[in-house]
Amino acid sequence: MRSKVMNHSGPTGIAFALLISTALLGAFSCKNDIETINALTSELTLPDQSAYDIEISYTDSGLLKGKITAPEIYKYSRSEEPYIEFPKGMHVVFYDSLERATSFIRSNYAIFYERNNCGRPVGR
Repeated sequence: MRSKVMNHSGPTGIAFALLISTALLGAFSCKNDIETINALTSELTLPDQSAYDIEISYTDSGLLKGKITAPEIYKYSRSEEPYIEFPKGMHVVFYDSLERATSFIRSNYAIFYERNNCGRPVGR
């Protein structure tokens, strides 16, 4: 008994391969339910607001108390714990009652958690 080798090259072979591939994909594909979609998309966290080269002045009763400058700032409002991120650092200057600079803080990276008014500097 002789075995016959089939050659599936050419247009007929390509059409046959596409037909088999389509049938296999259809047989093994699954539906995406809403939980799977939410799980996949929730891993991607994008900021709600972003700004570049910012300067924020803090005043009390019309007097300048502090000034923050930063090259980038990202605000995450919809997070479980809302926060503001300064990924490229920040510089803060504090002023006295005569609006003279008294001290400063420089950071390479910082996060400010809005709910508990707590900044957590992270060393990098």
